Amino acid sequence: MLENSGLSWSWITYSAVALSEMVQVFFTSITVGWRWWVFALVVLCIALHMNLSGADVKGALKGVPFFAIIFIVINLLLGFCFLPAYNSFIGVMNIAGSYLLGTLMLSLIFSLFYLALGGLVNGICAIVSRIKLLKK
Repeated sequence: MLENSGLSWSWITYSAVALSEMVQVFFTSITVGWRWWVFALVVLCIALHMNLSGADVKGALKGVPFFAIIFIVINLLLGFCFLPAYNSFIGVMNIAGSYLLGTLMLSLIFSLFYLALGGLVNGICAIVSRIKLLKK
């Protein structure tokens, strides 16, 4: 693992790990079946159309200081008292962050695909409507 090799984690490292995880997701035996692809499409369609209201954001902002304090306390305890555990904790957090980045990259790819598909359909509809107007 990278956390044991002394290498620092950068965005390039995150992207490389996220890309390898995406490749692993697409080329495992579970993704061969059509049911997985239908499931992934439905989940992404639902997730991409969810919006947070102002009340949701206000409610979430109330919890940010609590999680920040908890995170700071855990970092201080592990950093000052248990340095090897701190290094493992940071390694696990980096791996979790790379999985999250991979998931977000996958979502971005699907969003761009839907945008291109929508533009294509819009262009075809515009051409068809012009042809109908020319025939009149």
